Parts: sequence; C-alpha cells; structure tokens
Amino acid sequence: MKNQRDSIVGGRIADRVFDIARTFPLALDLGCGRSYIAQHLNKLHDSFPPQDVVERLFQADVAENALKNTIESEIPRISVVADEEFLPFKENTFDLVVSGLSLHWVNDLPKALHEVHRVLKPDGVFIGSMFGGDTLYELRCSLQLAELEREGGFAPHVSPFTAVSDLGHLLGRAGFNTLTVVWEKVIALGTENLCYIEQPCWQQRQYIGARPAQRGSATMSFGDLRKINELIPGGGKL
Repeated sequence: MKNQRDSIVGGRIADRVFDIARTFPLALDLGCGRSYIAQHLNKLHDSFPPQDVVERLFQADVAENALKNTIESEIPRISVVADEEFLPFKENTFDLVVSGLSLHWVNDLPKALHEVHRVLKPDGVFIGSMFGGDTLYELRCSLQLAELEREGGFAPHVSPFTAVSDLGHLLGRAGFNTLTVVWEKVIALGTENLCYIEQPCWQQRQYIGARPAQRGSATMSFGDLRKINELIPGGGKL
C-alpha cells in the first residue's frame, strides 16, 4: 500500500513538472526513496522529437538501501546519500527540486526548506508534497485516549505533521516567492497491513493483558470487546 501511495504522489508531482513549459537541465529529488517521482519523469513522447523535461537527476536520501533498490527510469541519475538538512551541494546548483512525502521526517523543517532554496538557482522551481497537520488524526486520538486510560499519561507515537496554514509562512521565510499551496484530503483504510503482523508488540500485549486501572472508568476492558454487540441499544450489530 505504501509503494502504491508513493507512486501515485510521484505521478502527481511529475504532472506538475510537465505543466511547466521549460526544460530542466539539472534536478534534485530530495528524499527520493525508491525513485517514485523519477519513474514518471520520462521523455515526452508526444512531442517530435521526444523531449527531455529533466535532462539529469540527482537522487538524495538518508537511506542507502533505498538508493540501492531504485525503480528504473529513462533519466540519467546520480544517487547521493544526504540529509535534507545538510545538502552537500553548492549554491545555485539545481534548476528543479522535487520532494515526495519525505519532509515530515526531518527534524528541522525550516532549515531543510532553507537548504532547498540555497541549492536552487534564482529562477529554479521547487515542487514538494508532504503530509498535512490532520494526518492520522483518529489514530493519534485513539492512542492518547488509550494511554490516558491505562497509564495516566501519553507519549507521542506518530511523527509530528505541519499544519497546511503554516506551510506558506515557512516557505516564505525560507526565501521562496510566487507560492502555491494545494491541500487535498485523502481517506485510506490500511487494515490489510494488519494481516502481516505476526508478533504483537510489547505495548499491545500490555494493553490486552491489563486490567482496568483505577484512574480510568474501570467499567470496560479489552476482554469485553467480544460483547460489543450486546451493548448496542436496539439490538444493532457492528
């Protein structure tokens, strides 16, 4: 499911690149993963002769294994192990920088955006996609409520996400101008991933085997979930 999601996002970023009527001699795919964007940045075969939108592509990622297992592409590529916050490139190097669903992993997003602006040429283009602030909202709420009930407090289990309303300000502070921020809500069910969990993690075993804590309501436990249909008014079922 993750590969399919990243490929779809990579295709949409490539579409944005194709919308720009120019050729990019040198581009950078930041946090490239397995080249989910590069696989879509092929030649425009509709033109005659076929046109290279991106003539040469640098792929940068902190995960060396991802760079060793990249997807094939028509574009000449160079892979570099690099941190988004400390890019090993000179100023005004790239005509285009793209990034697909990787910037939410960085520790210092303002610094990473500043690095992108630094390595871009004055007329360069940056096209990126990242998770918004409401991503996994239900999961985060469920984890917090469960831990408050059982532990009396909670710790973060999900990476922090940037609010969409803050992105324009962060990009402007990094030095970008002519900004366009597009927000899209996507609802996806990932229950098929649960089929591959063979060993429950320690925290899951702790919750399932625990008795209701005194600090909570002490009226329900995970063992009562099998009785859920008996508790629904009107004889309904889930």
